[in-house]
Amino acid sequence: MKKGFLALTWIGFIWYIGLVSAVAQQLSTNQVNYQLTYNTNTQIYTVWVVPKYATPNANNPDANEFGATAQVSLKVPKDFVIQNITDINGIWEKNPIKLGTQSFFSSAGLDPNYLYYVIGKSSSETNFGPFVNDTPVALFTFKGNACYGPVGILAKSDPFVAAARSSALLNTACSFYSRSGQTQGGNVVPLEQFVEKLGPDANCNPLVDLSLTVATSNQQPGLNGSTTLTISVKNEGTNPASGVEVAALLPAGMSFQTYATATGNYDAVTSIWTIGDIPVGQTVTLNIVAKVTQTAVQYFTAQISKANEQDVDSTPNNNIETEDDFGRTCVTVPAPICPGQIFELSIPMGYTNIKWFKDNVEIPGETGLTYQITTPGTYRFTASNVACPTQGCCSYIFYEGDCCAKTVCVPFSVKIIKN
Repeated sequence: MKKGFLALTWIGFIWYIGLVSAVAQQLSTNQVNYQLTYNTNTQIYTVWVVPKYATPNANNPDANEFGATAQVSLKVPKDFVIQNITDINGIWEKNPIKLGTQSFFSSAGLDPNYLYYVIGKSSSETNFGPFVNDTPVALFTFKGNACYGPVGILAKSDPFVAAARSSALLNTACSFYSRSGQTQGGNVVPLEQFVEKLGPDANCNPLVDLSLTVATSNQQPGLNGSTTLTISVKNEGTNPASGVEVAALLPAGMSFQTYATATGNYDAVTSIWTIGDIPVGQTVTLNIVAKVTQTAVQYFTAQISKANEQDVDSTPNNNIETEDDFGRTCVTVPAPICPGQIFELSIPMGYTNIKWFKDNVEIPGETGLTYQITTPGTYRFTASNVACPTQGCCSYIFYEGDCCAKTVCVPFSVKIIKN
């Protein structure tokens, strides 16, 4: 019963803050943002208020900032449980209710992967110390029960804010009120100071930045010739990467010979290069020796297929060629062509604004992923989203072959028998 009473009391406090917010429609000229950070060593989250002004100011002549009510709302993965809320500046709610699962939210159409905490500060005035423009001031810290993904300050535009207000008359938006928020004297209506969340969400798996490139030692090795395919993966970020794997699949026209790498190992059956850890700034490489067993063009692609951490600008194993964790190269082997034969050239998906060329002359109207040829020549394509030939735009080379049918073309000799 006591737990239910506390829950009711706290929801009532959120409702009370909602009334204050409803009155304070206008935004103060002295504004703040909230920021959330995560320390990977201590596994502690810290909530900060980041003022966009300094003290003293026209509203507050004191060197320090003093504030009464405030509210910090968090958007968390559904299985995340907030723990060990510890005050730094102000007295903050220690056992906030997790919102989003209550029956009155069932028809709101919210993302079921996330839930919400609203953490209020007691109304007793707090001395935050001096405020300096864009300088964070810590409010409180907390921990989580486990790492389930990014935890963030609730944005003003998040659908939960509107859903809570319409479904239960709850104000779940962040808020901040201080002496600097409004002019002094008289019965002054408090003005909201909170503007928006600042910076990215706090991720218990720190972000990394991995990039991948591929190259070949010989783009025209000849039929049954060999080429060395080199894959390089670099950690360009500020955090070490772990659990890194690369999918490096040989095309049907190449056969695996051997490989060499100083990091991890390559499984020719699964086509997976298991790397493991990559420290900041380090580049690891894999060399695969392959024999080219078919004519025409063979495309070799590689992409980062797995990592424990989230990448800042790419997603593993999604086959998006424009991301920097994907690479492609190619080799070409000239092929014979005879009168009456038709060869269909094809290129992989993902290229845009394609143009086909024969002997460096553009072929009018040919802009598709396939092109049929009937005569010898050097054929190639260009695309607006790649730079040829380094990203895989090898030429298709066809020469006039030995076109004799075995039953028609037989060796013979000529001999003079009479002058």
